[in-house]
Amino acid sequence: MRLNFRIFNKGLRVKCRKGVFALTYPRSVWSAFSKKEKYFFADNAAYLNTACLPLVSGAGEIKYNTSMPIFKDFFDQSILKDLPSAVEEHEKESTEKILARFNSAKRSFSSKIAKTPVFETDTNGRAVVTFSAGKDTLLSLAVCREAGLDPVAVYINDTVSPSENRYKINATQKLSKEHNLDFEIVSNTIERLNDFELWDGDETEVGYSHMIQSFCFLSIPLLKSYNAGYVIMGNELDLNNSFVNKEGIVCYPSYDQSFEGTKKLNNLVKQATHGKASAGSVISPLHDLAIMRVLHKRYPSMGKYQFSCTGLDASRAKRWCSKCPDCVKPFLYSWANNISPKKIGINQNLFNKKFLKHHVLFNAGEKGRYEKSHGDEQVKFGYYLAYKNGAKGYIIDLFKKRFLKEVREKEDKLYRKYYSVHSAETIPKKIRQRVVSIYKEELSCF
Repeated sequence: MRLNFRIFNKGLRVKCRKGVFALTYPRSVWSAFSKKEKYFFADNAAYLNTACLPLVSGAGEIKYNTSMPIFKDFFDQSILKDLPSAVEEHEKESTEKILARFNSAKRSFSSKIAKTPVFETDTNGRAVVTFSAGKDTLLSLAVCREAGLDPVAVYINDTVSPSENRYKINATQKLSKEHNLDFEIVSNTIERLNDFELWDGDETEVGYSHMIQSFCFLSIPLLKSYNAGYVIMGNELDLNNSFVNKEGIVCYPSYDQSFEGTKKLNNLVKQATHGKASAGSVISPLHDLAIMRVLHKRYPSMGKYQFSCTGLDASRAKRWCSKCPDCVKPFLYSWANNISPKKIGINQNLFNKKFLKHHVLFNAGEKGRYEKSHGDEQVKFGYYLAYKNGAKGYIIDLFKKRFLKEVREKEDKLYRKYYSVHSAETIPKKIRQRVVSIYKEELSCF
């Protein structure tokens, strides 16, 4: 398969047998890049966004008209670390076969000489926050603002899930206007090449094992445009949990969001910008329950925009489909923190019996890689706290029958674990103390 990339006035286009696809930045952002910066960036972005293409297209060889990317080995190693957990979702092939297919695919470039990184600007204390409107990135944005990083929210629209992307963009536009925040949208239709549906294949997640490092790397033009010194990602503590997949391989649910992966992305950004910028996470010391509490207790005007439903494209709903675990979890953790789910737009009682199949604690077969890595302990504690806060419904009664005694016996231990501030090693040093103090203020009652 041939991939012909070219730079245009807003970014990068690629032409292949499936059509023309583009990575499109706001004109002001892309024009801030010099010619040398654009060509270096294009070589690496072109490869990163199509590195998983052989796994979904069936192509045994990819021919690029760009030069060898200097970060190819870095990108490949992170993808190989992520693939074992992606296999867990829908894949019929074994991890070994998937890894072998990725490694055996031939990639050729117009030049074997890689361009060295070019980043021709000085940076300041601003942060580019990779934004999704979920609780993690909402809290990241709010904390960066309070800590003095004057954040710029960037939403990278993969265009694969139209209803989901439409809601997120509209919500972020309202949020940025309300809070006087800079907000940019990057459209990346190149991601369609990694979608199994484009190739009429079976459902799979392996085409997206590059996604998180792509969000990070694609933020570099924003760093230049805003002279920003940080890329901040929504990598929270629970993403540092590993699990054993069905073939006995230890893996992370999202490798690039683990502490190890975050540190490597920090090194990537440092190398790409000659040490003028870095990458990290400001929410890495917190578990999910604590993130939910801090967001809605300290920053309710931002928390009200929370959204994480992944089922909108198969639903008539406009915000929460109420028919997936991604709706159940924020509903549960709202109740656990004594926050009305109506504040985030969930108006049904998802503890009623008809929603049982979407509660993964009671349906192990519904667990994806994230639920498998997080384990049941925090979720059980969430139901317990919801019960204590007066939640009612069939599922609460079911929890009481099966798990109430178990959780009650270790209540104090669970409070200390899930409402404490843990390792802050991936928070940028400049703001680490300030961020930790914010969390301790909000969690001091536990």
